Amino acid sequence: MASSSSSHSRRSNRRPAMISELAIEAQNHNWDENGSLKYFLRIADRSRKAGKTAVENNDLETAFVMFARAATIVLEKLPTHLIL
Repeated sequence: MASSSSSHSRRSNRRPAMISELAIEAQNHNWDENGSLKYFLRIADRSRKAGKTAVENNDLETAFVMFARAATIVLEKLPTHLIL
């Protein structure tokens, strides 16, 4: 989780991000839109774990982004994936 600590140190040198900025960052993903159910469950779990680690490291901005990505997969991507 080196990226969490590096993004935390990068962010500590500027103003806190606005929720809208974090939401945009959370939407920037590189997952395969045609991935399998297992693929999306794995990404959601990894994002959740990364969010938990970020909270433990007091990196609340990264935690927000990671939890938002996990929620997006579970609440938006999986329901449409299951229909197809």
